[in-house]
Amino acid sequence: MTKIAASFTFVLALTSAACAELEVPEGAAGGAADEVAVASAELGSWSKRYQSVHYGFERSLTSEYMVIAPGSGCSRVVEVILTQNATAIPAPLLPDVAGCEYVTATHGSQGRVFVGDSNLKRIWRLRHDEGGTFWTQVTTTPGTLIQTIRHDGTNVYWDDTLGVHKAPILGGAITTLAGVNHRLIDRDGSNLYIQRYNVSDDNYTLLRQPTAGGAPTTLRTMSDTFTGGFAFNSTHIYFEQTKTNDWSRIYKMAKNPGGVAVFAEVDPTVDWIHSVAASEAHVYWLQGTENTLHRRRISDSDDANLECPDQWCEGLILTANYVFVMAFDFSGSDTLALWRGQL
Repeated sequence: MTKIAASFTFVLALTSAACAELEVPEGAAGGAADEVAVASAELGSWSKRYQSVHYGFERSLTSEYMVIAPGSGCSRVVEVILTQNATAIPAPLLPDVAGCEYVTATHGSQGRVFVGDSNLKRIWRLRHDEGGTFWTQVTTTPGTLIQTIRHDGTNVYWDDTLGVHKAPILGGAITTLAGVNHRLIDRDGSNLYIQRYNVSDDNYTLLRQPTAGGAPTTLRTMSDTFTGGFAFNSTHIYFEQTKTNDWSRIYKMAKNPGGVAVFAEVDPTVDWIHSVAASEAHVYWLQGTENTLHRRRISDSDDANLECPDQWCEGLILTANYVFVMAFDFSGSDTLALWRGQL
C-alpha cells in the first residue's frame, strides 16, 4: 500500500457555488420539517429533510443527491435521495456479478449517480430519468481502492491505486490522466484538482490537470496531505490541513496560481476542521469537537456559527439559499439524516 492510500481521508464535501436553487415545499416526502432549537440570528435554523434507516458505511452529498451505501462486505444496497426536495428515488440492488459488492465511493450530479466498486473494480452509473431506474456498468477500473469520483456530463473521472483516470459516461476507452501516487480531489469546470505524493521528498503537490489531458499546472507543494475539506469559488481555492498537536487550518490560495495565506485556524488539541465549502462572499466549515457550522465573510472575516444537529455532521454543501449537511445519531439507532440550514 502506498503512503497516499494509507493517509487518505475520504473527502465527502463537494461545493458548487453556482448551483441553481429549487423551491422546496416544507414537509416534502421523505423528511419532516423538524425545527431544532439551535438557531443563530445570522444563520437561521436547521430543519430535518430526510431520515434514513441506514448508518452509511460510505456516503456522499452533492447539491442534487445524498447517496448512501449502508455497509461493506456483501451489502449491495445503495440509497439515493434527491437533496433539494428530500425524496428517495428507487435504486435497485447493485448487480450481483461476483457475489459481494464493496462500495468505496459515491457521487451524484447532473441527473446521474456514480458508484465505485473497489472489490469488482467497476464504475456503475444510475440515471433515474433515462426511462427507468437501473445500474449500468460504465467501465472496469485499472486499479483498486477507488476513493473519489466526479463527472462533467461527458466523462466520469476517478482515482484508484494506479492513478487518476477518465472514461466516457456511456462506456468506452479509459484514459489515464495521472499515474501512481496521484489522487483526485475535485473537478472545477474543465480542470481537475489532483494531489501527487512525491516519494523521494516525502511531500505532496497540488496540481491542476486539464480534463482533456496534457501537462498539469503546479499550484503548491506542501509537507502534509489534505485531511479535511477542499472548496473553491471563481477566484480562490480553500483547503483544510491538520497537523496533529500543531494546527488545523484553512488555507486560501489564488487559482492563477498565487500566494497562500492562512484563512482560519483552530488548536488541534481542542478541535479540528473537517469540511469546507465556499461561495463568492463566505467560507463555511465544520468543526468536529464542538460539532458546529462556522461561516466567515471573506471581505472582513465577520464570523457566525450554528450548532450542528444530532451528534456528528459532515458533507457540507451550499446552494443559493441553504446549507445542507449529513448528521449522525449515535444514541443507539446509528442512523443518518439530511438537514438543511437557512443561510
